[in-house]
Amino acid sequence: MLNTRRSARELALLTLSQISNRSDKAPVSLTEMLARAADMLANEARERLQEAGADLVTSERKVQEAYLEISAGETLTRDDMAALLSTLERAQNAVELLGSALELPAQVALSGGEEVREFVTALVQTFVDHQGEIDQRLEGAADNWAVDRMASLDRDILRLAVGELLWTPEVPVEVVINEAVELAKKYGTPDSGRFVNGVLARFAEEGAQRRLSKPHVV
Repeated sequence: MLNTRRSARELALLTLSQISNRSDKAPVSLTEMLARAADMLANEARERLQEAGADLVTSERKVQEAYLEISAGETLTRDDMAALLSTLERAQNAVELLGSALELPAQVALSGGEEVREFVTALVQTFVDHQGEIDQRLEGAADNWAVDRMASLDRDILRLAVGELLWTPEVPVEVVINEAVELAKKYGTPDSGRFVNGVLARFAEEGAQRRLSKPHVV
């Protein structure tokens, strides 16, 4: 069950914006979900690769300057090293997104296709049914950080997780938060995991109260 729901959360994340904007809320096929998820990942990776590529051009010049400085007996500053490492990290992150797009169909197939589709539909429908309240409460929990200013993947991870915490009481609070943080680490920026964890921690107590008399599954 855990692997099935993990795959479903991942697929729901990657299709949320497209599915939630549909006027027809009927469940879509697993094939369509996979196609949309792969397209979303490819577009996100393309944007990040373009940004990283521009940074790499700048970094190449800095590396050349640094080489000359080192050759002349000077040393790189902490800021220079941090900038170079950040650029490499962004490029690596974009490449990992492309890898995830290739792995997703096999991951879903191995974890039980129909169960995945049903849970994806339930996750997305929960958000659609409660979008106004979820977004309003997210802004309050994120210290008035406007939802539309959040990174799109971070925002959608939070939307799905808050929906699970407040309206899917059969799933333990710690499972919801841990799975959301793992998704943030996989698809977000280096700061995404910490940001998502911090915001969701503010819903943990209420989520726990809603689960007091409910059986738990994962």
